[in-house]
Amino acid sequence: MDPDGTVVAVIGVSGYTPVAAVKKTTDGYVIEAKVEWSKLGVIAAAGSQIAMDIINFDNDDAGFNVYAWNGSDITEDNTSSMGAVNLGTLSCGTISMFNDQIGDVTLQPTSNEDKTNSNTYVGTYEFESNMNVMFRKDYSPAVTWGNAAFPEGTATIGGAAIPATKGRYRVSFGCLDGAYSFTSVPTGAGVAYTQFATAAPKIDGTLSEYKLDYTMAAGVVAGTGPVNNDVKWGSSWDKDFVYFGVQVKDTKLEGLANPWDSDAIEFYFDGNNDKDGTYDADFDTQIILDFTHGDVVWVKADGAKVTVADETGLSYGKWLATSTGYNVELKLLWKDFGFTPARNKAMGFSICNNDSDKTIGRDYQSAWFGDGNNWNDTKVLGDLQLAGGNLFSDTDEEFYNESVVLYPNPISRNAGFYLLADKEVFAGKTDVKVFNIYGQLVISKSMDLSNDSEMIDTYGLASGSYLVHMISKEGKQAVKKIVIE
Repeated sequence: MDPDGTVVAVIGVSGYTPVAAVKKTTDGYVIEAKVEWSKLGVIAAAGSQIAMDIINFDNDDAGFNVYAWNGSDITEDNTSSMGAVNLGTLSCGTISMFNDQIGDVTLQPTSNEDKTNSNTYVGTYEFESNMNVMFRKDYSPAVTWGNAAFPEGTATIGGAAIPATKGRYRVSFGCLDGAYSFTSVPTGAGVAYTQFATAAPKIDGTLSEYKLDYTMAAGVVAGTGPVNNDVKWGSSWDKDFVYFGVQVKDTKLEGLANPWDSDAIEFYFDGNNDKDGTYDADFDTQIILDFTHGDVVWVKADGAKVTVADETGLSYGKWLATSTGYNVELKLLWKDFGFTPARNKAMGFSICNNDSDKTIGRDYQSAWFGDGNNWNDTKVLGDLQLAGGNLFSDTDEEFYNESVVLYPNPISRNAGFYLLADKEVFAGKTDVKVFNIYGQLVISKSMDLSNDSEMIDTYGLASGSYLVHMISKEGKQAVKKIVIE
């Protein structure tokens, strides 16, 4: 727009001119403009983000100068250095740590003091080898963050992958400021492993399906003891459930009305593993199986709403008296904790044994890990980490990136590139979408990749990095990066 009020659409929708006005002032001029979202291909929504820049051209006696709000290499067809405009407060959505080998490892938001979600997302994960990862939004290649620094730095949208090294880490990522860290948390006393089950255990109180590798190693955490129970426990998992088996040797069994005052096993779950202290109603809970109530599973009233029986009413818990004490068995749905299972993922967890011998309530409580505040403080819990099974959960989207080749890559501007796919994976109609680093869709078309290589025309696209997302009619996906020089 010129100071005389002339509006020129240099590039964009054919035949469309935005509404604008100019007013001269004593020290220059002001400009006001209105652009229809539909003409930009944008559906405006609170919490979303668009790329934008404002350029001022100044031609006077001092010469010709160009000033930009954000970019440093601005032309009418180069969007690579534009800034970002948030529509209201940016919505972080679902944040995950991703690469082709491990899929999406979902991070969970920590809680503010008012129990609302913060903009900092956390999780614990063990890398089996060195690998490059990035953070991304809503399990989509459209918006990713990265940086070539490790173990900490500030990630930028479309930035380089983070070179994570082999090890076990507490991962933190701020979706608004991009700050991230990978803090080493080696395996120790506070980490127990649940083993992948090739066949689901039968919840009957017999424990032959479990390796009872763990004890109440933390000792007495409430009451005075002495400890006269011998407790061993183990865990297993599959794509739908996590299972627990507990063997208690106890010479005297008794119980009162309150499950926590009886001979009992207590389980504590920090499903989002944010370890922020508060039991979150959507992810965390306390569960008790005790002498008085038998197979009836007690669940913390203000915790996650977990399923404790199948559709026929058969309990997911079992209390079985034995000649030396009792056994407890429990199974729970992963989805009730908002948790997607896969090898090397972890959730916050601990387990305790309550012993009552004097008919006046619990004499003492012993714990595998934590302290007497396990029931109301997730900061003191340990971790339950998944061992065995797949790196990808069965519920994760699988990507077939190795089945697709883009060439040449990089390419020169306006040259285009070819897409060659494995015909057994991408047979017939495939939807192909190209996104810029801000997550904006710049190309969308359907192609038959069962033929030889197909060409993608990139005429008019600015220099920079782009993500090419393919999805077949069977739902098979691939995401590849193309660079335009």
